[in-house]
Amino acid sequence: QGFTLTDDYSDAEIIVINTCGFINDAKEESINTILDMAQLKESGCCRVLVVVGCLVQKYAYELAEELPEVDKQQVVFGVRHCDTKAIQCLDKVFLDEKFEDPQYKNKRENTIVFSLACNNPKATCFCESMGVDRAHAEASVADVQVYDFGDTYGFEVISDKGKACLDAVTGLGETESKLPDQKPQTIKFDPSGLPEKLKGMFEDPIWDSYQFKCLNCGTCTYICPTCHCFDINNKIRGEVGMKLRTWDSCMFNEYTLMAGGHQPRAGKKERVRNRFLHKLQYFNEKHGMFLCIGCGRCVAKCPVNLDITKFIQQVIGQ
Repeated sequence: QGFTLTDDYSDAEIIVINTCGFINDAKEESINTILDMAQLKESGCCRVLVVVGCLVQKYAYELAEELPEVDKQQVVFGVRHCDTKAIQCLDKVFLDEKFEDPQYKNKRENTIVFSLACNNPKATCFCESMGVDRAHAEASVADVQVYDFGDTYGFEVISDKGKACLDAVTGLGETESKLPDQKPQTIKFDPSGLPEKLKGMFEDPIWDSYQFKCLNCGTCTYICPTCHCFDINNKIRGEVGMKLRTWDSCMFNEYTLMAGGHQPRAGKKERVRNRFLHKLQYFNEKHGMFLCIGCGRCVAKCPVNLDITKFIQQVIGQ
């Protein structure tokens, strides 16, 4: 089914409000807008009121208590299939059978994922080579499959959460009989046997050539949807002590620096090697899937063009 955009809020069945949570005037404006739009759930056509942005990130619990008109579950709309694969990878880490991260679990259970099929891949995309289906999202992650038909969108229910969300909205448009055309990806290779080949390459000279260009800037780790390294920091605020989990990068010297001064990954070679092996070997050995999902972001953004696709093709001889 498709839907149409409207500039008239009173005619909208789904209203999405993007907010700011840092500037006082912007916060006040955001809250007033939420209250105004909430009235349309009573007097207008609005069935679903979604609030996104940094106000929600900072004051999620307060908003949930003070604004009952806002639908509590968050909706993440337009998640590409490579990123639904990334969420599946993170589920393996934070919802492990031996340990479940309570914060991550709470967010996953209260998130409805609308996954958007990819019609026009970028020149750096290689998700199909890493096992991603561009037409059908990961069923364990996506709740609604979305297709872009140009002037309309099509929706396909995947989960019960997705069905409940779509059931709240009626008259989205006509039913499409076929999927939209997809342009082919330019980067293609077969990674079969890659983890096995990497097992014997820990001391291979290939790492010298790839580490030479690396700046250890961490760009690849901060834009990668599957990188999940973190640090624990102690903070004191008044008379209250806290432990805060903060995002970190395995490409930084401090990440593996131990209290006694020992550094197991002292140079660029060790860090580049660890990053590539984690993506392509270690994670696969434990979970049966690659931690690289082929989104191509690191290929596009690396300032020195350190290309993981060229590394893979060199290792497998393609």
